[in-house]
Amino acid sequence: MNLLRLALPVILLAVVAVAGAWKGGGALSLEEYFKRLDEIDNRSAERSDALQDQLNLISDETAQDQERIDAAQSAFPEFVSILDEFFADMDKLEPPKEVQADHEEALDAGSEASTFFDDAAADVAAAESLSELDLALSVLNSPEFTAADQRFSDACVSLQKKADDNNIDVNLECEQ
Repeated sequence: MNLLRLALPVILLAVVAVAGAWKGGGALSLEEYFKRLDEIDNRSAERSDALQDQLNLISDETAQDQERIDAAQSAFPEFVSILDEFFADMDKLEPPKEVQADHEEALDAGSEASTFFDDAAADVAAAESLSELDLALSVLNSPEFTAADQRFSDACVSLQKKADDNNIDVNLECEQ
């Protein structure tokens, strides 16, 4: 179970989604769209970094079982909250027509991946043993989650390619 691997798509989702907070009186220019994504990426990285020690502790086999459970029960709801917030904000974003389809695909794919986190959240909160925690998080190792995660990564890569093709300096840090 590699939660660090799971954190990267979440960060990317947060980057795209929180951009929605800047919805204006029409679609953003392509450059402004990507500029805001880059700014959000930096902010999302800060939020994710704040959780990183707890996320790492969850999979640290040298830690006590209860310590790992406590870390999951503390960090996982925040992780899910980050996802939920950026998807709500992403819905508000008006992307330029050049990236409209890619933006919508990222939103749809990210929402699909986010569902797995939402579904696991209650089970993580109720976990009283390490085996229950592992079972709760096992959905994030499923072929279905992997497919949803890959779909989002592909959408992210497509957005990055649009930025690159237009000589816009941004690094969405898409996972391949």
